[in-house]
Amino acid sequence: MINFVCFKIGVYDVEQIIIVIMFSMIRKWLEYVAVLTHLSLLTSLPFATIIILYILLYRIGSIWAIIATICYLLFLYFDISRSEGIGIASKYLRKSRYMKLLISYFSVKMKSVVDIPKNKNYIIGVHPHGVIANGLLGYSKMDDFEKIFGDSVFKFATSSYNVRVPLQREYFFSLGAINASEESFKRYLRPSKNGRILIVVVGGAAEVLKCTPNEHRIILKRRKGFCRMALVTGTSLIPAYVFGENELWDTVQPKEGTFLRTVQELILKYVGVGVPILKGSSWWHYLLVMPKRRPLTVVHGEPIVVNKNTNPNKIDVDELHKKYIDGLKTLFNSEKHKYLSNPDVELIVE
Repeated sequence: MINFVCFKIGVYDVEQIIIVIMFSMIRKWLEYVAVLTHLSLLTSLPFATIIILYILLYRIGSIWAIIATICYLLFLYFDISRSEGIGIASKYLRKSRYMKLLISYFSVKMKSVVDIPKNKNYIIGVHPHGVIANGLLGYSKMDDFEKIFGDSVFKFATSSYNVRVPLQREYFFSLGAINASEESFKRYLRPSKNGRILIVVVGGAAEVLKCTPNEHRIILKRRKGFCRMALVTGTSLIPAYVFGENELWDTVQPKEGTFLRTVQELILKYVGVGVPILKGSSWWHYLLVMPKRRPLTVVHGEPIVVNKNTNPNKIDVDELHKKYIDGLKTLFNSEKHKYLSNPDVELIVE
């Protein structure tokens, strides 16, 4: 005999359920819009700059449009020369609803395997780069950030291309970018009361072309500049791994020597930008090349204490670099079973 349990649902309850469903759908679509906006601003602003300049100078053509264009270009030139690519991050953007929607879409979380001493300067090496390094959004999740790093402030290093292109540089600066140059590192990592954190996606644009779901291949063996700057500034290093970063897009990897691969390598060499070939999981994702909804977890390893050495030699840099690689591998192997479907996968360092 089967017993049926009936629940009496009133009109008010039904209305509440409908409202909850509607708000859930609206929030989901707002997250899609926020992610699409973010991707567009990261990738399309150089083209938008050309179009805007064309409209101002040729379509409008008024004296005021020309003066405004000249003033901005002069500001751009002198600001780059003065700041060495250290912009002013927007606290409003980091705390905005827009940023919260981005973090919610990717379900970004930040954790640490040890208690990290707070309010100190650190250089954090983040791996892998993935397609767009969306794991960096985790540092704008202030609850997680303050729990791990206290009252410290953070910025992330990026290529000079991103902080020199008109309009695009303004968006990168507002997110907290600085130019990945020696001068910028030295200026930013000066002693401070609450501590400063500099995030370096070590693999850079070259690692974009290595991004493949369920593979963990990073470029690190020859990337030693951040170790040298850690020694010069006396800044401790922290390895970090973003589990889920490579799974956000399905990618097509052309074979070495093919036409497509050659084009990718030429763009990387002369422009400094990695251009992946992406495919989505459905017609909607395929049309807009939207990332999948996969949780991202940024896990930090044990800090590597660095003693200041203003003139480090190759041996000093190599020793610190080896310690860093060992620390990163230890972190990956101790945490992979928590976040990966295949815990037997190995971290490949190239």
